[in-house]
Amino acid sequence: MELDVPRGAGAVLERHRPAMLIEMIKSDRGAIETLLTGLRYRQFAYVIDTLAIHESDPILQHIQQTDGGLAIS
Repeated sequence: MELDVPRGAGAVLERHRPAMLIEMIKSDRGAIETLLTGLRYRQFAYVIDTLAIHESDPILQHIQQTDGGLAIS
């Protein structure tokens, strides 16, 4: 389901570019990363999940991936 939802919502994601926290427990991580990259989302590991933020979102300047997780300034 984690892959089906963004596939089905492609037009909505392209238009509104929401930030997303995607559960990765039983998911094909590679397929989800490929889909999100194609939609121009930057991805950050967050515990076992993925935080996805569109490359045009100004919040990106405040997020950094660190060895200990995410840092938000």
